[in-house]
This record gives sequence, C-alpha cells and structure tokens, in this order.
Amino acid sequence: MRKPKGLSLKDVKSAISFDQPKLLAEQSNDNIVIKGKFVLVDRNSFPDPAGPLAEYDILLEVTNRFPIDEPKLFEVGGRIPREPERHINTDGSCCVCVWEYWLAREENPSFEAYLNGPVYSFFISQFTYEQTGQWPFGEWRHGVHGLEEAYSEILNIPCDREKVIAYLEVLSMEWPKGHLLCPCGSGKIIRECHSRDLLDLHQRLAPQLAKRMRDRLRALSKPSKVGYRQSRVLRRFP
Repeated sequence: MRKPKGLSLKDVKSAISFDQPKLLAEQSNDNIVIKGKFVLVDRNSFPDPAGPLAEYDILLEVTNRFPIDEPKLFEVGGRIPREPERHINTDGSCCVCVWEYWLAREENPSFEAYLNGPVYSFFISQFTYEQTGQWPFGEWRHGVHGLEEAYSEILNIPCDREKVIAYLEVLSMEWPKGHLLCPCGSGKIIRECHSRDLLDLHQRLAPQLAKRMRDRLRALSKPSKVGYRQSRVLRRFP
C-alpha cells in the first residue's frame, strides 16, 4: 500500500464523473458527502445494450483523512433489508468489507479504487443474492472471528487469534529483529525460522497498518466487545 494522501472534493468528483454520473458530491465541514444513484453494470459485458443491472440510492460519507478513515456507506432507497444477514450494520450502514484487508491488498488505495472495488463488489453481491440467494464471493464469520479470518488470510497463516496477534506484533515494528522469538510458536528465533516470510510480509504490510490491525483485534477480543458487529462481512471482491 502506498502512503495515503488527503482526499479532496476534486478527487471525489473526478472519480465519480465518468463511472457514476448519477452521483453528486459536496463538501460538508471535514466530510465529503456523496448522494444519488449508484449505477451497477455488468463488467463482463460492458457496454451492455440492455442497460445497467440495477441502481441503488446511496449516501456515502467520507472524510478528508481517507483512506485512514473508513467511509460510511448507506443504501437509502429501502431496496436492501435492514438485516444483519444482508450485511447491514446496527446503525444502518453497509458492512462493505474488512477495511484493513482492502488496505493491505490495494497498492493504491484511492477513492476511485474504493468505489470500483469494495463498493461495486458490495452491490454486485447484493444484486446476485437477490437473484440467486447466494453470495458470489463468500463471507467471513461474525465480529472478531471474521477479523481473525481476514487477517490470517492477509498473513497467510492458520486462523488462530493468538498467532495472528503475535505476527502483527512483530510486523508493527519498524524492522523485525532477528533475535526475537518467531511468532509462529516454534520456540526458535526469527532468523532461524520464518525470517524470509516475515521480511516479505513487512514489505507488503506497513507497520502502521499492522499496528492498527493488532489493536483492533485486541480490542474486539475483550468479552464486552465480541459480536459488536452482528452482520457477516463480505469476503472477497474482484
């Protein structure tokens, strides 16, 4: 992931001008608010003479600290039932993705990439579910368990909470020390165990992002926090 820069209203207008002409963006204090219809097209047959697959009325709130701050997306037309199993959070916002998973995978986390990646995938998933009753990209489990699954996939290690946190602890350092115990649990030091894997991960996962993932997983591991998000998380996006 490249180092993020602040998001401007101009950036947002540029991102929606071609692909999403039915959306309008305006500045509201430190937030940028996007309203209108999100036009969903079939990318496998675009341009499609039959027209778009569907249109969803949305409200999207994004701060100028994007992508550090995760945007809030709302479907406001009433097309998607306000149910956890339809990936709607208790505050009515859409459970689009595990944010850190997208940041870790996306080399250039621009607003345009967000709109054409997680947001598009959320609505194509909803449309597919309407038609077939199946989620096309799969799901992670509820709450903290979903984070474990997402983070372990980023790290390419077994889905074990303590092990995931141990890896993120090492990756939160500016540079992993070879004399430290390997987070795999072997009892060996890093230079005699998974040094190559950890160095590769360190190049792909910025320390700040690893620390954010570690802190979030730790916070949600507390008994009072488990299950705070009742919806399953949409797993993958094209």
